[in-house]
Amino acid sequence: MAISFWVGLLATPSDFGTRAGKPSHPELLDWLAAEFVERKWSMKAMHKLIMMSDTYRRGANASESARKKDPANTLLSHTNRRRLQAEEIRDSVLQSSGVLNLKMGGAPVVPPLEAEELFGIIGKAENAWIVTPDVEEHTRRSVYLLQRRTFQNPMFEAFDAPDGVLSCSRRNESTTAPQSLAMLNSRFMMAQAQALAARVQSVSDAWRSVLGREPSERELEEAAKFVERQTGRLVPNPRLTRSWPVD
Repeated sequence: MAISFWVGLLATPSDFGTRAGKPSHPELLDWLAAEFVERKWSMKAMHKLIMMSDTYRRGANASESARKKDPANTLLSHTNRRRLQAEEIRDSVLQSSGVLNLKMGGAPVVPPLEAEELFGIIGKAENAWIVTPDVEEHTRRSVYLLQRRTFQNPMFEAFDAPDGVLSCSRRNESTTAPQSLAMLNSRFMMAQAQALAARVQSVSDAWRSVLGREPSERELEEAAKFVERQTGRLVPNPRLTRSWPVD
């Protein structure tokens, strides 16, 4: 069971046998097992218990003492920095652009994909991948997207999401060229970039929307220069070449 920071209390999640690794916190593991039974085997109750814990909510800034005594952070004195997973990347992009649909429940959503993204799907694309008619559904959270065992969303595939065929005890974290291409050139990212550009009013506003913090003076200066250079390369378009104030 993962108590914090996306790392299990046991380092071998697919092997709990006699040759498996030993738990980092055996007493905590026993206590959680007892709580699981006490809470009537409710996974939701356990998720809430863990996520409300002091350990789970700790920051990533480790003290010098913690770095020296526990460099691998086995004792969970702070959180471990990690890359967002495939579904989280998509959801965070939608949140930043301001179009994330937080509707809950309902039928699985089939988002639009380019013809090349549908390569390899079984059957004719127009019959095998029937896009959800309501466009507002297309920006719902990734957990509500249709998942097929024999076909994977290209963006999820690029960022190491499980393929639905093989068991997955732990996700890989690869660094590949398709990841950069998906973030720069995909239809999805282009649409969200346009939505963000139409919503924000300044460079600072865009920075806050994407990174969730205020830019430093140097970051603000460099970002303003970048926007100016890129704007000069655009085909004249009133919506895209409008003035972008710094603040």
